[in-house]
Amino acid sequence: ATVYGQYQTAFDYFNKIEDMMQDLGIMSGVKPDAVQQFKTNINKPDSLYKIILRSYRDAHIYFKLNEREDIGLLIMTGGFIEGLYIASHSVKNFYSKENKNIIVQQQVFLNNLIELLKRFVKDKDIMDIVKKMDDLKVSYKGLETDFDVKRNKITEVAVSDAKLNEIRKKISTLRNAIIQ
Repeated sequence: ATVYGQYQTAFDYFNKIEDMMQDLGIMSGVKPDAVQQFKTNINKPDSLYKIILRSYRDAHIYFKLNEREDIGLLIMTGGFIEGLYIASHSVKNFYSKENKNIIVQQQVFLNNLIELLKRFVKDKDIMDIVKKMDDLKVSYKGLETDFDVKRNKITEVAVSDAKLNEIRKKISTLRNAIIQ
């Protein structure tokens, strides 16, 4: 949401995440200053990116030490799906080059999450979600990208509006299967 200047939406999401973490009893896995740093830097996407990456790393360590990696993986998967949903439903910026790059970059994360979920989680409901993620993965096939290794960034994306709409529809189906 911060990428699109939707700071209040990002703040609302963060508050909901914080509440869920307290309900799940996993707030001890988050460093107290991370919460304050997030709130302080809500309108600075570059700073938030670093805070979020550091928090993911800290959470991973917490879940691993507490032998709850499957829970951490499910939380990360939910964050990925919601993030891709938000990016694909940004009506104002949906067909912009920047948004296309963001959506296309998610292919790598999608592939990694699917592999991790298959390895760690054997629950039937989760495997149904993995099947939907596999279906989404099919929509990413054939996309052409140019990657600048020095800048560690995708510089060009060749994706049709029809393909983008297909990804958007599948992420909506996937998200709705989880939240309903």
